[in-house]
Amino acid sequence: MWNNKLVIFLPLTVMIGLFAFGYYSIMGADEVTNEDLDARTELYLDIDDTENRVTAGWNWETMPGDGVIGTDYIEIILYDEDNNLVDVDVNEAELQLLQGADEIYSIDEIKESTEGILFSFPNMMEDNLTYGNSGSINMTFDAEEDVAYGEVRYAHTWTHGSSLESGTLAPGDVSFSNGTQYWVLTRTSLETAGE
Repeated sequence: MWNNKLVIFLPLTVMIGLFAFGYYSIMGADEVTNEDLDARTELYLDIDDTENRVTAGWNWETMPGDGVIGTDYIEIILYDEDNNLVDVDVNEAELQLLQGADEIYSIDEIKESTEGILFSFPNMMEDNLTYGNSGSINMTFDAEEDVAYGEVRYAHTWTHGSSLESGTLAPGDVSFSNGTQYWVLTRTSLETAGE
């Protein structure tokens, strides 16, 4: 008799335990908003000064709970050893948006900013694809001066119909239209030219 009860109550106990664990795991997961997404965004910049190549990229560790919408911007600025801006002629530049390892969007249009090169790209969800949460930039350039290091600035917006009004993403100088909500992340590459 005891063996029959064990066969019934043991699986029932395991099922109740799994349900309770799953419920508390889902309910206990912290939801991130667009406003807090900057703390969960990876951003990097690499410079190969022997080939005059810049590689930059970003990746959100999680998706915001309040949706994906707006236009994001990436600005790349290059400096010499004396921390002066280096004027470059861009040979090739491509921004790719990624879903996993697959390219889902590509653009080779750039704008000159007041300090460097500016890229823009959409944030949206369409047909099970998320645009803007992960991507990379590959750029080659010519410069009269040696590039000592670079800086990448990433501005994330979450307002539909917004546009960048300033010519840069520099702290204190960045401005957007229509009361756009945004944040800007900045990273530098301190690879010294010639080493």
